[in-house]
Amino acid sequence: MSSQTHLTRRNGSSNYYYREAVPPDVRLALEASGKRAPREVWQSLGTSDFKLAKHRLAGVREAQLRQWEALKANSDAAPATYPDQDKLNGVVARLYANGLNLRMKKLRLAKADGPAGVEAFIERERRELRDASLDHMMGNVGAWTAKVSDAVIAQLGWQLPKADASGELTADYRKLAEMVLAALSAAQRVTLDRLDGNPSAEPLSTVVRQAISSTALRPLPGQSLMELFDKYAEQTVAQGRKKLDTVTQDRKTVELFSNWVGRRPAKLIGKDDVREFRNVIADLPLKSNSRRGFQGLSLSEMVEKGRRENLPKRENRTIAKELSALSAFFSWLVSEGYANENPTLGLFPRFDKTRGKLPSYTVDQLNAAFSSPLFTGCDPR
Repeated sequence: MSSQTHLTRRNGSSNYYYREAVPPDVRLALEASGKRAPREVWQSLGTSDFKLAKHRLAGVREAQLRQWEALKANSDAAPATYPDQDKLNGVVARLYANGLNLRMKKLRLAKADGPAGVEAFIERERRELRDASLDHMMGNVGAWTAKVSDAVIAQLGWQLPKADASGELTADYRKLAEMVLAALSAAQRVTLDRLDGNPSAEPLSTVVRQAISSTALRPLPGQSLMELFDKYAEQTVAQGRKKLDTVTQDRKTVELFSNWVGRRPAKLIGKDDVREFRNVIADLPLKSNSRRGFQGLSLSEMVEKGRRENLPKRENRTIAKELSALSAFFSWLVSEGYANENPTLGLFPRFDKTRGKLPSYTVDQLNAAFSSPLFTGCDPR
């Protein structure tokens, strides 16, 4: 692979960066040694000049690869393990969440082709669901299910034989494959249900529902959204990037969002979660937090109460400001390795930025104002 593939830029910076995914065996070695195991490495190349960045990239990447090789060579990583139910639940929960995010991306691409593109997307999802259901009824492990199952085993380093001496799939491998199929199919069914007018659709599969509600989906100690926000707030204030008052206001938005998505790891929060949150807060009445009778209500209850009382809704400018606070927080989560992507990108509402602003003074108007007696003084006569 060309090293230039790993040359990129980062939002908010003019410099080029070296970026590369951390190999699974390196991540296992890091985790075994008690260190943080990020999915990617980012390193600034210290220049905005493309040719100079390209020149520096080769040396930086070579040093990183040597570091990884040394880590693997000296690693005391534990041997591969056999998956227990908690680990299987973790796989199902993450496959389901990632499947939803992937389908949202595919749907956005399909919408670019208009109604025909969306219809083609829906038909393709339904066809894949029918094929998967048929495989399940026949007791077969489909090609895609097997590919994902094999990738899970390899990435997590599990000791799980795929076939026995006779070439038949082992019972444990079939169990994993069935759970993988349940997660992938649930993501497709929920996506189709939501497109069919049920935005709050949830998976019907018992396997997936149990996985989502299991401890495997809870954040690690100290890594709930609000606990991470406290770390973010302390860091940004200490570095002078935000004032304490601003962070205090941002906290209100993040707390609303945290209550909306529930207690989940940041890595399992996707664009669909932010989109639904944006749509809900867009329906909130003005000053809902300070209105009498709104204290203690959930977001959905505040929206419903506002509709019953026919209260005016908030403007897009306010919604954009709150999403901006959320976006800054998620950018920090990505840079610190707590999240894989910023799910707020592309979801900001549009609004007229000139609305409510006074027009700028012309040069002639400024000259006339500053040459008036108010500034030059009155004639003493």
